[in-house]
Amino acid sequence: MISLYTDGACRGNPGIGSYAYALYKNKVLIKEGGSVSKMTTNNIMELSAIYYGLLECSYTDSIQVFSDSKYAISGITQWRFKWRSSHWLKSDKTPVLNLDLWKKLDSLVDQFTHLTFHWVKGHALDPHNNYVDSLANKLLDEKIL
Repeated sequence: MISLYTDGACRGNPGIGSYAYALYKNKVLIKEGGSVSKMTTNNIMELSAIYYGLLECSYTDSIQVFSDSKYAISGITQWRFKWRSSHWLKSDKTPVLNLDLWKKLDSLVDQFTHLTFHWVKGHALDPHNNYVDSLANKLLDEKIL
């Protein structure tokens, strides 16, 4: 079982942002990563963390994804199916925000055979979520300082 913890951070929204992910196998950290973007939004960074973390996994792995972003979790587990069937329009008939990233994530997620998503409360007692939060913020601090 693989556990993928993800987080995004942004200073200003939009502003400079970063994402981070950490992959665990049997509770042992096996890989971490992340990146910084000059002008982005927090939601883009949250989605990017999941996307790039999943790219590090095999499609046949059994994976649990953990994120503190209700936007990302709800989008992946519920909204994307409606968006896809409505040609990527929201209920008010306007285009889905971050459309290119949503389409890439939608296509990627569908390739996995054993994939579940879980929302975790940010800045709470989950040490793995706190770890990726600190990674994302460290990336920002290094870029800003």
